[in-house]
Amino acid sequence: MPYKHFTSEQRNQLSILLRTKIKKKEIAKLLGKDRTTIWRERKKAETNGKYYARKSKRLAKEKRIKANTRFRKIENDKYLRRYIVKKLKKYWSPEQVAGRWNRYHKRKHIGKDTIYKFVYGKRKDLVKYLRCQKGKYRRRYGTRIREKQREALKKIRIDQRPEEAELRLKIGHWEGDTILGKDKQHILTHTERKSGLILADKLDVVTAEETREKRIAEYSEIYENPYCGAERGYIDDVIMPSDTRKVINRALDILEDKNKDNKAFNARPWRKYSNINL
Repeated sequence: MPYKHFTSEQRNQLSILLRTKIKKKEIAKLLGKDRTTIWRERKKAETNGKYYARKSKRLAKEKRIKANTRFRKIENDKYLRRYIVKKLKKYWSPEQVAGRWNRYHKRKHIGKDTIYKFVYGKRKDLVKYLRCQKGKYRRRYGTRIREKQREALKKIRIDQRPEEAELRLKIGHWEGDTILGKDKQHILTHTERKSGLILADKLDVVTAEETREKRIAEYSEIYENPYCGAERGYIDDVIMPSDTRKVINRALDILEDKNKDNKAFNARPWRKYSNINL
């Protein structure tokens, strides 16, 4: 059986099982561990004959931190540490220090975040040499919790839709959904809330990209035409290609009498129009 470290949950379970009358052999079988592993874990965090999971977690964390100290570049390299301190006292930024070091030391890369952690964790006397002293250095994109909060704020929930869409007061609000059939076939549907018009399309692969392409194709067929804009008053007229010449000639006939000698024209101030010469 390959050896695996105790997890936090397993330590909690071990603490509970040891307080029962279950034999140590049965406990090892329940946790999927060897009996000697259970014995070592118990002796490590035992106080007055009782096993405490919290103490075991604390000892494991301290052991892991101590073991990871050998991987710390600045603490284990005197030359690098002196170099960073020297440059910071010359009011170099950690970005400049890391950039110059990496330029001449390809095999031993150092990052600006490592320098910031070293300054705030080990050498707080160097904080005064930093250009920005507003507080402890934070990661550029924040923690995972803040990242999830930002992503949640970008989403518009169904209970946040406008009143005219909720009460079906206006045409143009669509509601999308995916239907799964008995034969594992997926159908993408879009329903116009006021009129009840339903557009359905089969999804071969249920992915965000496939759904997006289908949605763009459906909306393009409905809205990407001049008639939709004319209905909403965005354009004055829809001219068919076969009628283009007739419409232009009619417009030229109207402009034929528009000259300076016309009394109606003289009633308005002269203004040079920027329209193209028809």
